Amino acid sequence: MVTFREALRQPFIKAGLLMLVVALLLSLAAMMSYPGSYRMKGVLGPGSYVLNTTFDEGYYVENRTLIMHSENASVIVYHGGNLTSHSFSNDTFTLRLYSTPHIIVESGKVNYTYSMSGVRYPYSMLSVPAFILMIVGSAFAMMGYIKFLGEIKGKE
Repeated sequence: MVTFREALRQPFIKAGLLMLVVALLLSLAAMMSYPGSYRMKGVLGPGSYVLNTTFDEGYYVENRTLIMHSENASVIVYHGGNLTSHSFSNDTFTLRLYSTPHIIVESGKVNYTYSMSGVRYPYSMLSVPAFILMIVGSAFAMMGYIKFLGEIKGKE
């Protein structure tokens, strides 16, 4: 009966398994995520605005919320293919957004709070070498296994 220890004497099997373990560790590191949030407040007068932030570039945004309040204003909000218009009369309007909002204030002044939450994956590029190591490690392990089986057959 052949043992696993005898199989590990084959250098290709040993190298292949080592590469597979390193690939597993790199892929686990690539999946590490860090949550974050961002909040922006301000007042918008008549005109066109895009609420674009650097938060969008570094994070995968999961939730966007725009809260607007005004005494007397008219606003159009375009986000993710949706067009929403609202006329304020001393009320608050809340929107769940799909993408960066484009706001057109037709009249009046609007107080707004724009908040986002998301996650970032700073080590996601480690998945590329992990994938390459997985392919090469699998090939080495298979080559070693075939060579090992040939050695066993030669002994018999």
